[in-house]
Amino acid sequence: MTAVTLALPEITSYYQTDLNQSQWILSSYFVATAIALPIAGKCADLFKRKDIYILGFAVYTIGSLFSALSPNLSLLIASRILMGFGSASLLANTNVITISVFSYRLQGIALGFNNSVFSLGFALGYLPGGWLIEHWGWQSIFYINLPIGICACFLAWYILKENLISRHHYKNPSHRFDFLGGLLSIIAIGALLLGFEEWISEGFSLLAIFYLGLTLCGFALFIFQQLRFPSPLLEIRLLKNPVVTGGLFFRICIQIVSAACLVAIPFFCQTILHFSPLETGYLMLAFAAALFICGPLSGLFTNLVGFRCVLSSGAMIACISLAILSLLTPAKLDQWRVILQLIVALFLMGIAMGSITAPNNKRILSNVPANHRGAVSAITWFVILLGNTIGATYSSLMIQDGIKASGLADKMHAANLQPFFDVFSTTFKSLIILGLIAFLLAIVKYSDESRPQTHQKH
Repeated sequence: MTAVTLALPEITSYYQTDLNQSQWILSSYFVATAIALPIAGKCADLFKRKDIYILGFAVYTIGSLFSALSPNLSLLIASRILMGFGSASLLANTNVITISVFSYRLQGIALGFNNSVFSLGFALGYLPGGWLIEHWGWQSIFYINLPIGICACFLAWYILKENLISRHHYKNPSHRFDFLGGLLSIIAIGALLLGFEEWISEGFSLLAIFYLGLTLCGFALFIFQQLRFPSPLLEIRLLKNPVVTGGLFFRICIQIVSAACLVAIPFFCQTILHFSPLETGYLMLAFAAALFICGPLSGLFTNLVGFRCVLSSGAMIACISLAILSLLTPAKLDQWRVILQLIVALFLMGIAMGSITAPNNKRILSNVPANHRGAVSAITWFVILLGNTIGATYSSLMIQDGIKASGLADKMHAANLQPFFDVFSTTFKSLIILGLIAFLLAIVKYSDESRPQTHQKH
């Protein structure tokens, strides 16, 4: 995704369109992934998880090929939707496969390594991705996925053993796929994310209100269908488990904070410090580096001191990062001092996310029956995507409204930078409240007792 973000200006120019149209290259991918997550998770629970996982790689790779060859923007967006469907199969099953293969004590460490690999991909999107775009054009960031995807399909077929990744996973042959539930989830999730996009661009327009109504109706009907169907996409009763609901609520709070920062800081760098996208990418490596380092370590620390200590510490570190960002000031402006401040804040935010992700995933997935883990993993990823959408939306609206209120909309290169810093400071200060909510949630709701569930309840 980071490479596509860097390529967006060049793609916009290539197809001779505007940013309002080309941003759907990003949005369509998020919407397609979110829509397909519950369906992909349940398919893996009902059928062979290995086959669904390999299918995800194959669909993503084919979508990458079509993206590179797209003669117009509409086909590129359609190809990105196909990539989103493939991504959903991978996201819904990666953590479940890890939980199935490793013992309970090693699950946190293994999930941490997964998180480190994710951060490595985050970094590679900015650096080699930027180099490929500059020297070989935007199509190259999709072509590079072809050999990677083919190798991934082969390795998954050769290494993964169905009896291992589906152990403790008892399939009932009488269970059927919930097609009506799948359709209702598509309507509800699609309307929710499209409503956010409409809200960002147009505010509370009639279309945004329509999407809101469709979302509420869709989710209401979805819940009703899940309660009555014998093998639902999501076992709604699992949400009565305080570990599951607490973990999901904790994650969305932290995800909103992280996403808001990752949108606001590049905007700050390119607007105030006049960085290029590639220079901004180098700065953002501080976040990826901390995420890479802390991923595996978080599992070790969780085994030593427990969930409550690790998760509450991560939330507090996120608050400290936000506090540092809120102290940015143009007084005696020293670009290197500001850069150092941003690096420290990004590194701390990376530590926070690296400390939180694996333990929280382990805590959620180990407390649901094995035959529902695919669906719950999909919901976890949906919460992450929703947090990213809310965080990016909130950050964008705060920045835009603050600049307009200060009368700076047409003065992006003004000598007096104080109003700009005020806008960013207010944004980060307001996010501290959400970080403190996550901290209190970890302190009050999380215990260190573990009751992993492996069998289906009969």
